[in-house]
Amino acid sequence: MIFGIIDYIMYYNQFGRYSTKSLKEENGILASEDLLMDWDNIVGGIIIIHTRISFLSWLVMYVTNSVWSHTGIISGYKKILHATTAGTVEQSFDDLLNNKSHLLVYKVNLPKGELTEIVDTIKKSFLGMPYGWGKAFFFLPRSTFGYSKDFRFRLTLDFAFLMLSILYVLNFGLIVIAIIMFVYFVKVFYHILFCKPHSKILKSSTS
Repeated sequence: MIFGIIDYIMYYNQFGRYSTKSLKEENGILASEDLLMDWDNIVGGIIIIHTRISFLSWLVMYVTNSVWSHTGIISGYKKILHATTAGTVEQSFDDLLNNKSHLLVYKVNLPKGELTEIVDTIKKSFLGMPYGWGKAFFFLPRSTFGYSKDFRFRLTLDFAFLMLSILYVLNFGLIVIAIIMFVYFVKVFYHILFCKPHSKILKSSTS
């Protein structure tokens, strides 16, 4: 919780990795209203977004340890196909231009006809589909409890502080809180030390 609060303050005030300078160093371009794009050559490309200012977007960045919160496909002239909380939609590119957010645009080097066919297939498969809340909700516990390569120890600490605060407010006894936290951290460290994804990570980091 403490790490999260500090990180959100940095995001809100554009400090550190969230600063304009840092985003530009990652080739981010400001989503200004007069932004010009070579639409004929980037249809079928990928767009990655640093959204300002949105608590949900910050939460995505914090959990994934990234400064980018959203991705989409350039599906046509000034059109993007992307997953929103309302489902997968095709939206006007101009809706992203708020003079605050930053964008990364990647061109896919395939023949235009092939790209058009791929985009049409994606539209037919995903357009109108509901947002994947299940995957989103499962990602956080997996990142917190040490079950996968997405593990973030600072998320574990944030979650522990949050649970402590909730238990304290609910007037749980200190002994009960201590037992719960002990079991929690034993579980986390067990998965860090013995789960296969982490053993691979530890080996690669030491080689």
